[in-house]
Amino acid sequence: MIQDPLCEQLRLIGWELQKDEIKLIMGGGYGLVLKTEYIRQTNARTRFEEIPQARSTNDLDLFLNAEIITSVEKIEKITT
Repeated sequence: MIQDPLCEQLRLIGWELQKDEIKLIMGGGYGLVLKTEYIRQTNARTRFEEIPQARSTNDLDLFLNAEIITSVEKIEKITT
């Protein structure tokens, strides 16, 4: 796995939210970086002959599904 500050922050966020069964969806540039790394490590098939260079914008774009957004309890856990 990629060792960098964004990855460490994502792990910390994931670790905390896992306790309350809150799942995040990664998006944006860093999501592409992680997906590219996964494809390389697993030799997953793609439509590309060569995997394009992924680049991040030095932030984490996290998405919450409707189940989380509509739950007062889960939103409170995320915001505290």
